[in-house]
Amino acid sequence: VSLVRSLHFARDNARTIRETISLEMFQALNSLWLWLGSKEGRRLYERERHLFYERVKTGCQLFHGLYHTTMLFDEPYDFVRIGSLFERADQTMRLLDVTWAATATPARRTARPTDAPRWLAALRSLSGVEPFTKRTRGTLVGPTVAAFLLYDDRFPRAVHHCMLRAALFVDRARGGEASDAGVRTRAVLARLLARLGTGDIDPVIARGLPLEIAGLTAEMVRLSDALREDLFD
Repeated sequence: VSLVRSLHFARDNARTIRETISLEMFQALNSLWLWLGSKEGRRLYERERHLFYERVKTGCQLFHGLYHTTMLFDEPYDFVRIGSLFERADQTMRLLDVTWAATATPARRTARPTDAPRWLAALRSLSGVEPFTKRTRGTLVGPTVAAFLLYDDRFPRAVHHCMLRAALFVDRARGGEASDAGVRTRAVLARLLARLGTGDIDPVIARGLPLEIAGLTAEMVRLSDALREDLFD
């Protein structure tokens, strides 16, 4: 799962479905892959690590923007969106879990100088500092950030938002809400949405946020398995 290997597999996969994706998508992915393996990329990694990561992030954002604006909105696009949303939700939960574990007093509702930089870094890595400020107007404390990253229905990287959007594309991929295909997938997704729809962080904090994240992650695994069995196997 290193950057090099991830891009290697992405490029190989893109070559096998070259007739499905757009020319611009492949060119953006190929350019990022070639740059990463070049002397220029290596020099930037050694001398300006921050700029190196910015370049990788910008290349990934370009690719995502291109598939939104250059692919036909048909079945392949639906599955690209489903996969992206599943992965995004999973990575948000992992980041939240790691930050929670690394914070000295994660459940406190009063800000501590030692904790705020960690939560700020977590939000920044998700491009979520400004959305967090606009949506919550709260302080950088564990429970407030956790509620935002798990339950917000408008922030693109929040788990709840990802699952709401995924439900739309799952229904499209299985042929509409009335279709008999993908019934198990829809049931697992509905259960997950009901769990996220409460938006109440207090009982979650009381039980232990890591336990809740572990439960949500297990549901995501069941959801992925159901999708594979329903629509592929």
